[in-house]
Amino acid sequence: MSIKQSDVLEIGNYVVEFAEILFRTCGAEDDFCIHAVNCWTAAFGKENRLLWRPEYGFDIDRDLCTPRFIELWEANFGKH
Repeated sequence: MSIKQSDVLEIGNYVVEFAEILFRTCGAEDDFCIHAVNCWTAAFGKENRLLWRPEYGFDIDRDLCTPRFIELWEANFGKH
């Protein structure tokens, strides 16, 4: 089975849109941006860092998040 470019673009769009929703849910919509992308990870945010990996999905980098962002993340999505 071959992967179509349109499928890859659709997945990328989904990940970016969902990351933006997660920032909004955590009260940090103004902090949302695409920080970095490589073949293993997509990183979002300026002050707060949200990571997406194909094998794990979304999670935060606690060392790069404000206490308020962590608090809202855990309240909405649980502690990982």
